[in-house]
Amino acid sequence: MAKGKWAIGALVGAAAGIVVGLLTAPKSGKKTRKDIEKAAKNVKKDIVKKTTAVQKKAVSVSNKAIKPVKKATTNVAKKK
Repeated sequence: MAKGKWAIGALVGAAAGIVVGLLTAPKSGKKTRKDIEKAAKNVKKDIVKKTTAVQKKAVSVSNKAIKPVKKATTNVAKKK
């Protein structure tokens, strides 16, 4: 769980750094808005990629946990 919190914190920190950097850079408003849009799209891609990986891992872990539970319940049912 700490790994996931670290990743989220890193993404939020990176996004904040990008926004601050873009807003303080000496560029025109139009160029800055395009840069912010590009950075937001990149952050979105990263978030989708990370959440997909977390979802796949969660499914994998839950599937691994289901097998012993099913086996145990089958054994209990047989003993009745």
